Amino acid sequence: MTFRHIYSPGAASHRPEARLAFRNAFVRGLIVSVPVLVLHALLLALAGEPGWALLSVAVILVIAIACMVAIHAPDHHPLAATAVPAVVFASAYCLVLAIGFGPAFGFHNLLIVFLPLMLLWEKVGEAGKWGGATALALVVLWVELGGAGTFLAKGDAAGLPANLFRFVNVAASLLLLVAFVRILFDFKDDQRRREPSPAVSSRSGTGGSERRRLTDAVNRPHLHFLDPDRVFSVIFVGIDHHVAIAEIFGPRAADDVTRHVSALIMGKVRETDMISRRCRGGFLIFLPETVEEEAHTVGERIRMAIAATLLPAAGLTIRVSATLGIAQSASNADVAAVIEEAQNAAAAGRAAGHNRTMLAGLL
Repeated sequence: MTFRHIYSPGAASHRPEARLAFRNAFVRGLIVSVPVLVLHALLLALAGEPGWALLSVAVILVIAIACMVAIHAPDHHPLAATAVPAVVFASAYCLVLAIGFGPAFGFHNLLIVFLPLMLLWEKVGEAGKWGGATALALVVLWVELGGAGTFLAKGDAAGLPANLFRFVNVAASLLLLVAFVRILFDFKDDQRRREPSPAVSSRSGTGGSERRRLTDAVNRPHLHFLDPDRVFSVIFVGIDHHVAIAEIFGPRAADDVTRHVSALIMGKVRETDMISRRCRGGFLIFLPETVEEEAHTVGERIRMAIAATLLPAAGLTIRVSATLGIAQSASNADVAAVIEEAQNAAAAGRAAGHNRTMLAGLL
């Protein structure tokens, strides 16, 4: 057994998956915000203001441009990249409404601008964020349903009942609030899911993706991939010589290796895959609707990434390898049995020389 190591301080890890996490959250926010703008455009056209309806369409284009900027935003500032397009979109939207229907009409929507900024302030905590979102929603209701609603006179003049206009605008404003809340919260949840625990311990049975426990996920009856006649695959990833690493370099080095390998795995799996810490130096990956051959492609991507990466470990830089076992089964089979087959395949790979991917179906 040989380890290649270099005495050098560990560098800050680069996380390209942050871009994917933000993109997914941003797109989910667009699913709410774009239909809201379309609704406003139709409402304005119905109220006899087709020019302002076209401006709503222009704002949709602004959202699309902001989305493109966000997808290519620097990975080192993902939260800043989240706030910028949200603020740009909300500001442009409020400007359109203020120009078309007066400052009061755009003011309460301008409150949406402050929501992503407030969510970025970590010190307020989860209760403070939800409280702030609730307060903004109440202000929107107060402004819209109170005396300030007199600026909706254009709706009456065009034959559209002001109450209907007011109701739709309240609904649209609240939906936009929900959209921005979802952008920020989904992004943070996705990023936490992709990042390993900062304190993975070889003595604790946790770490890696402890928020996505495999055994919990496969027992949820509502998950679509557990429908009859669907298959899944399981990959067991075992870090080669993990016990020897702890004995030679110390437990801290073994923990660091496990943590960095966990990050490499999280960056190579697909969005639908689920990962769980199985044992010391071992991980399970659940791949729904995936046959062994497809899982082998994912496994090889993980194995080669681990073998090609120098991992910072307790002041050293160590190159390690991993042996993977892959098993496939019908979705109505015993998951525990499939996991055992994957582990047996990995054991066969270690017996054959380590640093390889073994298919249980070929044993």
